[in-house]
Amino acid sequence: MKGEATQPKTQTQGSAIKNDKPLKQVKQQSPLKHQVEPEVVWPFFAPQPALVNQMRFWDRKNCKNVYPSKEDLRFQAIMLRVGKKKKSTKGYFFKLSKDGTLSYYKKESDKVAKGYLQITMDYVAHLLEQKTKKDSLLVVQIEKYQGLSISIFDGKTQLTLEFFNHLKDYCIVSGMDKLYTQMELLGKGSFASVYKVKNLSNEQMYAAKTYFKETFEQSQHRSKFVLMIKNEIMVLRKVIHPGIIRLYDVIQEKEKLILIMELVSDGDLYSLIKEKKRIPEKPAAVMLKGVCEALHEMHINEFVHRDLKLENIMMKSRDQYIIKLVDFGFAEPINHKELVSKAGTPGYIPPEIFKLFPYTDKGDVFSVGVIFYSLISGISCFKGKNYQAVLEDNRKCEISFQKSVWDNISSECKHLLKKMLARKPADRYTCADVLKNEWILMHTSHEYEQQADSELERRNSYQTMKKSHYSHYNSVDGSQPDFNNDFSYHTNDLKSFYHRNSQKTVKTQRSIQSIKSNNDKMKQSMRNKSAHAKQQQFTNFKSQTLKHKNKSAIHSNTGEGGGDQKSVRWVDKKNKSDEPSFGDKKENDSVKTTISLKIFEDFEAINQTNVAFLKMSPILFNLQKKPDSDAKINEAIKKKKQQATHLMRVK
Repeated sequence: MKGEATQPKTQTQGSAIKNDKPLKQVKQQSPLKHQVEPEVVWPFFAPQPALVNQMRFWDRKNCKNVYPSKEDLRFQAIMLRVGKKKKSTKGYFFKLSKDGTLSYYKKESDKVAKGYLQITMDYVAHLLEQKTKKDSLLVVQIEKYQGLSISIFDGKTQLTLEFFNHLKDYCIVSGMDKLYTQMELLGKGSFASVYKVKNLSNEQMYAAKTYFKETFEQSQHRSKFVLMIKNEIMVLRKVIHPGIIRLYDVIQEKEKLILIMELVSDGDLYSLIKEKKRIPEKPAAVMLKGVCEALHEMHINEFVHRDLKLENIMMKSRDQYIIKLVDFGFAEPINHKELVSKAGTPGYIPPEIFKLFPYTDKGDVFSVGVIFYSLISGISCFKGKNYQAVLEDNRKCEISFQKSVWDNISSECKHLLKKMLARKPADRYTCADVLKNEWILMHTSHEYEQQADSELERRNSYQTMKKSHYSHYNSVDGSQPDFNNDFSYHTNDLKSFYHRNSQKTVKTQRSIQSIKSNNDKMKQSMRNKSAHAKQQQFTNFKSQTLKHKNKSAIHSNTGEGGGDQKSVRWVDKKNKSDEPSFGDKKENDSVKTTISLKIFEDFEAINQTNVAFLKMSPILFNLQKKPDSDAKINEAIKKKKQQATHLMRVK
């Protein structure tokens, strides 16, 4: 302790402090901001009494500069306002911008507001139920000072609730029973109790961290009690990140204060390490990455957590190792000049705090290093029989990696922990340095690479089968193109990617060959069927032609078709067959007709009747080839017969 008494040289307020005084006297003469807070009474989130010059609700100066754009608006609608003096109801057009400015206009087309108000945490929005003769209405009452408020509502309850839901993000609200239904108790601490509640509008489940008036009045440090709550609200309102617990509403009632938060019910890291004893490197790297990403967001916004421990890191999902930072009561803005508050949990306090150096973002990194030292090894970083012994071991900061459990842990992991647990802040990593570390990237990026590989393989298999089905049309020799080259740029290691997909590629090539052989068989089968159908058509047509010839011979012998006509059978000298000379006919093109086909050897020897028939035959053939109905064809044939008969009679 004597060695520590010589360190307060770095304090900016240490001009009145002598270096030879012990640390206890330094603590007495080093005023902390928590101790100068004024005494507060319940409810501590309530409007202050209005002064004489604060009797106006709306600010009417510089109204010309208050005209939010459409992109900056959160809510706009025509609503009713109850006047402060006349208590009359009148409609105005209200606008609520994203920075919390509430303005109202006489008409929607107006560009100059009649008045505006900057909503802050000093104001309270009450959701009240006003009874009417027929029904009841919900009314939003905005209280600026004690006894100074206005009421805004609409005939439609849904619009009033929408306005209230936007407004409550900037101020304190009341009306818990109209917003949530309280369910079972989730946990209880020394200052607050946590309940499970259900939102009445969307029926979603949330966690309600509840502070009771009785607990507040029994506390000996009321100012610190209130300051912790205000710190938590301030940080959670300003820092929004997936790795940080979300604060939705702050509800002040007569007997309790309620913080509506995101529900996380999968336990904390303390329960996880009690169950698992120690965590493997890969899931530990995933969790460490999540913690440092959330802390990095806090540090960018110039806040430090100051109370990081196993119990203050909750698990959103144990299967996927998704974490949430909770309990921001000791959080404060970063102060690089002086130590604002000397507080923390023994075993997690950075060593520079014992020397009264400022608490910076690297102090949080030290606490995270202690947490993951315990997760990976299963043993505590600092030990002791009681809090005082742990605190003393924490002050010495002698961290060992010599136990046998560290023999099975990679040197990259131990190197990262040593940099996070460095005694001097100048030698210690920041959250940004941790996120860029090779050990973190090796374990976390590999997970994302596997997810990307699975998605790429799914797309790849579809594209491969699609290409393989048409590969014999696109390539000369019918070979399958190399599909892995199209996706090789998505991976860091091309050889490992080919190795993982080698068996799959062989199977795909086999499936390509089977598809090609099946296609060849199918084509050959279709050719055989087509040839058989053509042969059948030709056979049917040949039999029909012979049938017509036989009928023609019978007609000629009995004197039909011309008086002294001599019918002669025509023989082709080249083919010497009875096959027709005008090609094949389709099955659906055959038309039943009673006209006999007559063919002659000598065209000059035929009479006028046969000449008229031959002129008419091509027309009849063309009509038979058209895909028309039988009725039309028969009608056309009948018409042509009549024309031919008339021509014969005339001649």
